[in-house]
Amino acid sequence: MLAEVKQFQWTDIEDDAVAPDFPTLLEMFVTSPGHAAVLRYEVAVTTIEELTLRMDSQPCIAGHGQVIVAEFDRQAIESFLRSSVAQVSADSWEELDLALGRFGRSEFNMTDAYWTPDPWGDPAT
Repeated sequence: MLAEVKQFQWTDIEDDAVAPDFPTLLEMFVTSPGHAAVLRYEVAVTTIEELTLRMDSQPCIAGHGQVIVAEFDRQAIESFLRSSVAQVSADSWEELDLALGRFGRSEFNMTDAYWTPDPWGDPAT
């Protein structure tokens, strides 16, 4: 099975010309050509500057499910994810979901432990 992005939905973006507060949440909907099923992934999009601020209060940050950008460019981020997801293949939906988990938190893996630490959490915790 191959994967492809069906659509994106930015939860915090109203104007492409204005960079959001980081991290910002991007919902990515992925399917496999010829299949009706669609899986939703939550992707944390952030910058080096925002990560640096988090590093002031956290000794380590896991990069799982985060896309790090030099500057906000919605088109470039979507193009990067479309291209990256298109390179993923697996033998089953379960394996496809597992492989795509590196890009974002799957709708089937909405645990609090997915991001360590939580990019939207209080940095002091």
